Amino acid sequence: MPINADGKFIATFDDGVPSEFSGITTTESVQMFDGIGTGTNVFSGNFLRNITPTDTNDTEAPGLKTTLTLENLPSHTSIDLNFLLALMDTWDGNFINPGGRFTYGPDFFNVTVDGQEIFKNAFHNSSPPSQDYVPPAEVELVGEQNLFTDPLGFKQELDSAYDMGLDPDFDNIPHTADTLTIEWFADGAGWQGDKNGNRDESWAIDNVEVVLNGLDIDTTAPSVDTTNGFAPVDDADDVAADTNLVITFDEPIQAGTGNIIIT
Repeated sequence: MPINADGKFIATFDDGVPSEFSGITTTESVQMFDGIGTGTNVFSGNFLRNITPTDTNDTEAPGLKTTLTLENLPSHTSIDLNFLLALMDTWDGNFINPGGRFTYGPDFFNVTVDGQEIFKNAFHNSSPPSQDYVPPAEVELVGEQNLFTDPLGFKQELDSAYDMGLDPDFDNIPHTADTLTIEWFADGAGWQGDKNGNRDESWAIDNVEVVLNGLDIDTTAPSVDTTNGFAPVDDADDVAADTNLVITFDEPIQAGTGNIIIT
């Protein structure tokens, strides 16, 4: 099970993409996003980048999704979702160009949990400012700086970064099922992505963490019956050198670190 003993799933993408992710799972260097973040929660190594466009024939269709699926979850009452978000190049927010030749916005970033929308906001990296997302304190890490270069895309466009785990929208999301599906994607009439190979805008996530709240965590250490829990029994004589030594605990355990000393 991917959830650790503290009820958390964590993915940094520095050693590849965990099998629980599907859809768009391309990783790339974080480039100059490196070190940007909150405390020790910073961009580093690689992040998961999604540049997929809308459907050619449907400007309202979303870009292809990045999906995280967790199964066989223990009983819980809600989840927290934490991740760093990087937005690269020409995100146009809600900017509309009335009567103009091109449609610029809106460009939305979306997150769903089990198909239910929990976040949908327009973001911008360009002028004029037209972003409807008002980040809570400390969520916006850096805005409109040149932090990422795509050799196939725009060379001098601006980028921004957010610590979305500090936004209360991602805290205490009601959830009790034993399976969890989270989707990240972009959409909107202005969303281009890699449409026609122009690498117009893209997004990336790093340090994804899912926290299960309301876990019934066992805090009692396992124990061994000193009479029947050892084989051979304590103080046994004439034990063959190749005999297996077996310790039986009163509950299932997971191997950790340390030493067992036999005297």
